[in-house]
Amino acid sequence: MSVGNEATRFPKGKSANPGGKTSAQRKLEVKNAESATRLRNRMLHALEEKLLAAGEKADATAELMIEAAILKLLKDAEDRGLGSPLNSTELTGKDGAAIQFEDTTNDATAFASRMAGLATRSLPEEGTGEA
Repeated sequence: MSVGNEATRFPKGKSANPGGKTSAQRKLEVKNAESATRLRNRMLHALEEKLLAAGEKADATAELMIEAAILKLLKDAEDRGLGSPLNSTELTGKDGAAIQFEDTTNDATAFASRMAGLATRSLPEEGTGEA
């Protein structure tokens, strides 16, 4: 069984994205992601050591050490090479019950008929050139 318009399908053996990333680019992204993961691990351990040494001043010390730009750089590198984490969303109806669906086919058909009637009435009468 074939799906979709045959004229718009890619021919067999032809890449869907011939100008896409090369394997070298992909390998570099994975390598960067692995480096970012190692750096993040080292930074977390260093931060932990400094916070333990800071004692009661730990919160103020942490605020001075954490920079948003560095955190974003590490996260972006990891996401690019390893993929972004998936967010799953569970959709439920009222009080966690199943979502209730309603068949609106009749409403849509009635609406289309009314629109067609309006379009017919707005056409000029034959021979008069008026609406």
